[in-house]
Amino acid sequence: MKKILGLILAGAISFSVFAGEKEDLARGIELHGKVGTGKEKTIEECKKVLEPYLEKNITAKAYYGSVVTMEAGFVAQKNPIKALEYLEEGSKLIDEAVKKEPENLELRILRLGNGIEVSASSPYKRYFVIQNDVKFFENEKNLNQLDDETKAYVYLNMGLFKIEEGDLDTALDYLDMAVECAPGSDHAKKAEKILRRYEE
Repeated sequence: MKKILGLILAGAISFSVFAGEKEDLARGIELHGKVGTGKEKTIEECKKVLEPYLEKNITAKAYYGSVVTMEAGFVAQKNPIKALEYLEEGSKLIDEAVKKEPENLELRILRLGNGIEVSASSPYKRYFVIQNDVKFFENEKNLNQLDDETKAYVYLNMGLFKIEEGDLDTALDYLDMAVECAPGSDHAKKAEKILRRYEE
């Protein structure tokens, strides 16, 4: 849970941001991307920066929700009930953001990656929700708006979803596409590692 999404989205900022919020939102997203380094204080910094915009900026709400789910990873061992509360709270905020702007690519990518990571690393399963994001990106109109590296990230997560769903053929196709989109990228390397596992 600590490594959820800061990857490709760390520098992506919604075009709907007002000038006065832009710097804070950029800083919040940057901190969100650094949470995977294992520094718990980064979570509190990120939340502090994004919290003032929760009710007026949908992107801030989504990233805040994501970082709350990451917080679960730091308390899970000592307090699994608290960890579950964080997962529920954070996921709810992300879902509210996507519901508000269902065509927002950035929010869809954030929820897809977050949902895959949360589902894989905790008892809190998000597959039923993120199947909507997979369907969203199965529409080529949406997928083709992404740059190659972001597209590889989406294909990787779609492949992981399809593995969980039991559709191995489609999963392997998506993983192949992740490699083809951005050869040598971290996302492609992860996809290649999974593909090798199924070739053995």
